Amino acid sequence: MTFASATPRMAFPFSLCLALVLQGCSDKPPGCTDPQTLALAKQVVIDGALIDDGSTFEYSGMFRGRIAAAPAEVLGRFTDSLQVTVSDITSQGYDSSARMESCAGTLEVSGATMRLSAPIRYTTQLAAGDSRRQVLRTSDLTPVIRKVQMAAIEHLNAHEAALRQASAASSEVAAPSSNSRPQANQESAASSIPSATGVESR
Repeated sequence: MTFASATPRMAFPFSLCLALVLQGCSDKPPGCTDPQTLALAKQVVIDGALIDDGSTFEYSGMFRGRIAAAPAEVLGRFTDSLQVTVSDITSQGYDSSARMESCAGTLEVSGATMRLSAPIRYTTQLAAGDSRRQVLRTSDLTPVIRKVQMAAIEHLNAHEAALRQASAASSEVAAPSSNSRPQANQESAASSIPSATGVESR
């Protein structure tokens, strides 16, 4: 990432961008610590890891097939379990001509099988020609995105293992006992033999 020396504007040669429709109009975008800005930062991480949209963050072949084919409710449980926060936030300056504020902080992501943190640089800006849309751009989050993808794969593996275990247990319950059928056949055969009681010999 590079910084332009003349203005506080950040240049992100490798970035993710998300937009959010705001309520009402404003001359300035939501700030670095605004809940809407932080919600967009969380969405950047989730979308970058789980959505194969041809953006800069591309899946490896394994990730593309596994995650794309996963049931939505299973991925939903994974994303719901993720805690994505930005701490130690500082403003790096405001560019009034671009209506953009530059920010820095520490991105923290945690879940059932992962916990990581990394520096993050981001800008919050009002869209050109539309003051009701906020645009968030971030610095390169590839290491974070990759680890979130791997955690998603681990979640899918655990889900599939649980399904296999449940299926195996169900099959064992449904299968007849190995001794029950021969015993029933023996009882049936025994009942067909006439009793010797009362049989008169000739």
